[in-house]
Amino acid sequence: MPKTRHSHCGHVFVYRIFHFYFWRYGKWVEVVVDDRLPTIDGKLCYMKSQENNEFWSALLEKAYAKMYGCYENLEGGTTAEALEDFTGGLTEFFDLRKVAKTTVLSQMVRGMQMGSLFACSIDADANIKELQLSNGLICGHAYSLTSLHTVKNLKGKQVPLLRLRNPWGNSREWRGAWSDGSSEWRTIDEQTKEDLGIEFAQDGEFWMTFDDFYRNFTQMEVCNLSAAVMDEIAEMTGVDVKASQTYVWKETSTDGEWSTAKGTAGGCTNNPHSFYNNPQYATYFTVPDTSLEKDGKCTVIVAVMQKYRRELKSLGKDSLPIGFAVYACDGVKYTMHPRFFVQTTPVCRSGAFINVRQVTARFRVPPGDYVTVPSTYDPNCDAEFLLRIYSNTRLMTKLLEKDPDY
Repeated sequence: MPKTRHSHCGHVFVYRIFHFYFWRYGKWVEVVVDDRLPTIDGKLCYMKSQENNEFWSALLEKAYAKMYGCYENLEGGTTAEALEDFTGGLTEFFDLRKVAKTTVLSQMVRGMQMGSLFACSIDADANIKELQLSNGLICGHAYSLTSLHTVKNLKGKQVPLLRLRNPWGNSREWRGAWSDGSSEWRTIDEQTKEDLGIEFAQDGEFWMTFDDFYRNFTQMEVCNLSAAVMDEIAEMTGVDVKASQTYVWKETSTDGEWSTAKGTAGGCTNNPHSFYNNPQYATYFTVPDTSLEKDGKCTVIVAVMQKYRRELKSLGKDSLPIGFAVYACDGVKYTMHPRFFVQTTPVCRSGAFINVRQVTARFRVPPGDYVTVPSTYDPNCDAEFLLRIYSNTRLMTKLLEKDPDY
């Protein structure tokens, strides 16, 4: 809707306002901005589109910066954070140098079936920003992975192909096998190419084999969308993003805090006399009837996200090193005692404690009762957090109360 503003000199300025929605720590929030964009010498300072009369990306960036306080607070973000803020999904990180090729491929196949979003990158060069390799790929640069297909060549061999996109949308693309116009495309029939929607253009989009992907890329991020998130997106956009999905994630989430004043900032398991003071969450899983694995186990993803650290960056407060541990238990009514954590080995940990916004871990366990304990590395560190649990089955989560007899 157009608005007017009168200046002190008597001039009348007409401007428009735009509404954006972002997912912020478990809730969708509306951000409203006008169409005044930062420029230098008449040119946009930050994000811009190739078309001179297209401004949606710059307006989106302005709204995103407003949500976090300023443009400066967008510096140093990650693809995972942006994916979650734009979709409300839960993002997992895979170090492709440490994950088996078969595991990566199976995660891709399952993720595509469940409507997950994929991003990937190559380690940045320490000396040259966004170094372009001889094969056309760029180091320290995020690519989107948009499709996975297995094609049969004229010799009858099955070839898994991935479609990727450089968001710059230009000619800086992959130059290896199955790149635009390469000889490999002559080994499949025209109908297959038509089914894949093959168009060779300098638009940043290209194809490559899964083997070449695994050989060249070093990180992959997968943003999983739960049924609840898909329903909310459909309500806002009118597009039923869940309709084409064979399987969907079920989600539970809850807010929490580590508070020295409340005695809930116990630190990690290196502090056995205080670890049990951290918030403890009981979760119960059942075996899904539609499980693909048919092994009687549940697939679970746990994520702990610390809140407001990016907003506090300007005050010199960085993210805290955080993590979590998950324990199997035989029924649970109150918080577990210190002896339980000393004597019991976790069924899953989040890994090394690192100062990032969110830590995640995926694991498979039999149905039953489990206790999840989020913590900071050091005790007496105050912060708020969001605990989210995704599963392929029905689940229930609740914050446990202290045992009144302990």
